[in-house]
Amino acid sequence: MPALFFFAYFVFETLAFYGVAKLLGVGWALIALFVTMFFGMAVAMWEVRRLMARQIVQDKASGALYMKQEGAGKLAGNVGLTIAGGILLSIPGFLTAIVGILLLLPPTRALTRKLMGFSFMRGVERMGMRIYKASPIPDAQHNSYGTFGSGGYEVIDEEEIHRWSESVNPEDFGRPQDPGNSKGNAQ
Repeated sequence: MPALFFFAYFVFETLAFYGVAKLLGVGWALIALFVTMFFGMAVAMWEVRRLMARQIVQDKASGALYMKQEGAGKLAGNVGLTIAGGILLSIPGFLTAIVGILLLLPPTRALTRKLMGFSFMRGVERMGMRIYKASPIPDAQHNSYGTFGSGGYEVIDEEEIHRWSESVNPEDFGRPQDPGNSKGNAQ
């Protein structure tokens, strides 16, 4: 399957390069390809620094840097998608460069983050339902929890326990030990 994806990537990127080369010329297409490859990660790192600068607060007294707690998950998603966009910009090809640029732009990055979060949540829900349906739990829904009468178990009611506790003697639990003998042997 990965070979199929690589083959599709190669074919589509080749067709995209051919289209850009026909539109701009081969020289300009090669220059545009190399510019996106070399500057893609630099632009992504600049965007990550910008995102982090808005979330980091410096304590005036100690000089220590702290990160704001609100929106930490959102920030992590933005940073991850920004780095993915930089990687896509660094991979040779115009289609990957377009997707990479879309991940670097804040509006499309936010939309992508929300769509990926929704997709992840639905995937977890589907996995949970598949596990539930594959388990014996759906078939085990009964109104009773079994009986003690079958299988040799004797049911003891409250009155019987009360009568037994009134007539219990310490001798019923074994021989009494001699307090002077630590090993419990009677002399």
